[in-house]
Amino acid sequence: MARRTRHGNLPVGLAPLDRVNESIGVGMAEDRAERLKVFELFPYGLFLVGANGAKGPTVIIATWVSQVSFDPPLVMISIEKESEIRFDIERSKHFSVNVLASGDKEIARSYLRPPTSETHDELLFGLGGSPLVKRAIAWLEASIVNSIDAGDHIVFIGKVTEAKLIRQDSVLNLKDTGWKYSR
Repeated sequence: MARRTRHGNLPVGLAPLDRVNESIGVGMAEDRAERLKVFELFPYGLFLVGANGAKGPTVIIATWVSQVSFDPPLVMISIEKESEIRFDIERSKHFSVNVLASGDKEIARSYLRPPTSETHDELLFGLGGSPLVKRAIAWLEASIVNSIDAGDHIVFIGKVTEAKLIRQDSVLNLKDTGWKYSR
């Protein structure tokens, strides 16, 4: 239990971040740069997230993907508020998460560009209509149970409705690609 200190209910010995920054001479610009450096240390998988859009299937690269619960089986994805797929997910009420093997950087790269007939031919469709990437090592489809406004992103929480492990392999992660996701 935290004891009440001159900083409110923070544990003894802790001070609010603005007071810490003042004491070590860090301003907001330096603080933002430092936060980004710390965020880059987080291990991020690199996934293909899909939804059935009004103009056809949409598949993007996503790094903010995680399991949320075993029972019920829930996953979450964090999607930029202004991205096209956000609206496709809201409309269709489903999304897919496609897992790539560690050597599949070029497969991921093909989804950096607008869809082509070649990338469209690489897709199957789940029961909820979400695109599933044929060359993925695993995939799942989820139906939306909640969404949360999270700053410049929307977090979608989905209940897994189907999942398939195609083959066991190590998973592609952001660090393996040399790419960065930042603003």
